[in-house]
Amino acid sequence: MLNKVIVLLMGACLVSCGGSDSEETQASLPTAKYAFAIVYDNYAWGTNHAGIYIENNGDLYTYLHKKGVDSYTDLTLDKEYAENELANIFGEEATLLESIDSVALNELKTKSLSINNDSLTKIEQVCADAGKFQLLSFEFNPVSENYQPVLIEQRGDWVQQNTSVNAEELKQWLEGKALDYQVFDFSFEECVYANRK
Repeated sequence: MLNKVIVLLMGACLVSCGGSDSEETQASLPTAKYAFAIVYDNYAWGTNHAGIYIENNGDLYTYLHKKGVDSYTDLTLDKEYAENELANIFGEEATLLESIDSVALNELKTKSLSINNDSLTKIEQVCADAGKFQLLSFEFNPVSENYQPVLIEQRGDWVQQNTSVNAEELKQWLEGKALDYQVFDFSFEECVYANRK
């Protein structure tokens, strides 16, 4: 009987101590800076790298990467990125366009948790010389402090869509932001370079 009481007391002590450590660990975990982005890359007529990105605090920026081909790396879906690597892709010249309401942004971020790169359609070439537009959300790993890009939709020379539940709503929202500020022309329904090889 005494052994059971000692075991119960030790268990209670471990549970209470474990809760404290868990709270401290949770409080010390880093938070993500980036939530969403539209990344445009085109090498057909010179080098063009531009887009918008939205930070977790709601700030929406447009950017232009001017460092040239040698210092630029295309964003791919099969790699995790450190924050400084994303900052390099987004370039040094960013302009704040809007601060999005935190309640609305949190709702969109919650919806982005249901999408993943396992739900992508087959990639298909539809154009030439139109570049690549990637509409993205980012999964942040607080342990490694890295970001995994999640494709919502790709347009341009090659098209691909995410079929996850909330992908269409996120696509429309990001597209609306780009069109609000006339950052991009999304009129690829009838590509003038269709099937040119």
